[in-house]
Amino acid sequence: MSIFNGNATMTTSNARAPGPYPDPITLSVFFANGLTQVSLGPFPTISGPPPNQPIPTPLGNDTYTITLKSGVPGNGTGSFVPSGPDAGKLVLSLALHLHNSVSAGTPGDEDSDFSFMGQQSLTTESAASQDGKIKLTGSRFNPATGAIKLVGVTQFSGGYLGKSDCGLTITGILSPPIDTSSQQGFGDLVSQSCMFWTGNFTQIDQEDVVFYHPSDRNWWLAQFGNGVLNWGLADNTSGFGQVADGQYSFYKADFNGDGRDDLLFYFAGDDNWWLGTFDQSGNLTWKPVGNTKGFGHAINTVMEFWTGDFQGVGRCQILFYSPGDGNWWLGTIRPNVGLSWANPGNTSGLRGGPNFGNLHKGQPFWVGDFRGLKRDQILFYSPGDNNWWLGTFDTGGTLTWNLAANTDGFGKAINTVGKFYVGDFQGIGKRQMLYYFRGLGDWWLGTFDVNGKLTWFHAGNTEGRNSSPWNFGTLNDGQLFWVGDFSNTNRDDVLFYSPGDGNWWDGTFDGKGNLSWRMVVNTSGFGNLVLAGAVFFVGDFSDFDTDEVLFYHPSDGHWWLCTFGGAPARWALVSSTSA
Repeated sequence: MSIFNGNATMTTSNARAPGPYPDPITLSVFFANGLTQVSLGPFPTISGPPPNQPIPTPLGNDTYTITLKSGVPGNGTGSFVPSGPDAGKLVLSLALHLHNSVSAGTPGDEDSDFSFMGQQSLTTESAASQDGKIKLTGSRFNPATGAIKLVGVTQFSGGYLGKSDCGLTITGILSPPIDTSSQQGFGDLVSQSCMFWTGNFTQIDQEDVVFYHPSDRNWWLAQFGNGVLNWGLADNTSGFGQVADGQYSFYKADFNGDGRDDLLFYFAGDDNWWLGTFDQSGNLTWKPVGNTKGFGHAINTVMEFWTGDFQGVGRCQILFYSPGDGNWWLGTIRPNVGLSWANPGNTSGLRGGPNFGNLHKGQPFWVGDFRGLKRDQILFYSPGDNNWWLGTFDTGGTLTWNLAANTDGFGKAINTVGKFYVGDFQGIGKRQMLYYFRGLGDWWLGTFDVNGKLTWFHAGNTEGRNSSPWNFGTLNDGQLFWVGDFSNTNRDDVLFYSPGDGNWWDGTFDGKGNLSWRMVVNTSGFGNLVLAGAVFFVGDFSDFDTDEVLFYHPSDGHWWLCTFGGAPARWALVSSTSA
């Protein structure tokens, strides 16, 4: 990654705001493919004008902010000539949005777009307006001094600046271009069946991205710094063989209690368990922690596993259920001991336990601190009788169950006609259940009391029923859903993306449990991200103390990050890992 430091100066042909308006700017610049391909990291918000250059309007002096326009293919990318007669020539595509603080007379004329794309891309050569009144000359990159000057001329569209010419000059010092292909030329990570994880691997309060590449068995970790993904080789596991062959089961959690996430895997070939931990620099090391031959061979094919801090021991444990005998086994990793197992209970009627029959016949399970006990419980729904059972571990590890609720009133087998989500939607310090019934568009919020009893509240409707202002139709048409604190309110929202129109809707709950929605962004400029095979991740990647959405686009290898946080949502290109 290279860094550009300098100034961006804007001029216009509009008599109300002619400029020039200079603003300092710092950019992260990625070079790849032999230095010939260029892509920018996050584009900073530019604010102006300078204090000594007011823009007068009938409503007072105007100020502006300039941001990168979201959803424009190729935005922030370009080409560079590293050698030969045209050495130092750089062309950059940039589509920008300008927002004025006040209108110039007509309400709604505060916003304008101006795009330097195609033949009007920013260049180190020269640019001019059609009438010749704006003429700018750039200068190619000087490898001795780092000096470079990009120029471009285009027209504003929309707002009171609409149809005015705009000149942009970006001049400053660029650090020596570094070819990042060795770290970012990974090819199409989807078609090559790479495996992805996100978690607090190197830092307690910020998410990283990890992927495993089956072609060379390398593990790569990206830490976010200055708003960009910085990739580094974490490890190579050729000694394990091909861990993407289906015989390995991976689990991500803080298993060793250091406050950071680890990776734990089970190998069906020899029944060994290995724990992978990252240091703060992103290096991954593995150590064996146990073997479960005593439970049978290839147990990941016949048993279900869950992770959580079930006893409140300050680290995640791993829990599995054996359908053959109804036994439950709880595994804990301890220093100098490794992975040890205890039998907390039975649900086939043995040793005084309840008899639920075979819990491996389609019953959905969830893990979370539903009762607010500062430790996790396990919850399941039985489609046969509509009973909800909550399993709680005491600090000694014994598992007991209570009948939390029955939802006969919702109908039979409601897991087949709706969707469930888990989160702290009201900020009450414990997990709640959210159920969407696609038959009527109703949303129901379930809350447990301290004794484990579950009650449901009708939170809203998204098919226009019961005077609801929202009519999204049946949300069963390829929409993608996530839960997280996207609005920076210290409680979870439910966010969905609609691939048909590119709209993103964020649903938030008030203190009473009522659900309301707002459209936060549109990404139709990216096309249909579901059909494109984009891979999505949710986490606090930028250390803003709020959840963000990150996606990887396999067509061009670009990674895009969106922060919502109650402000206008904006996408930033944070990495490119194409070949």
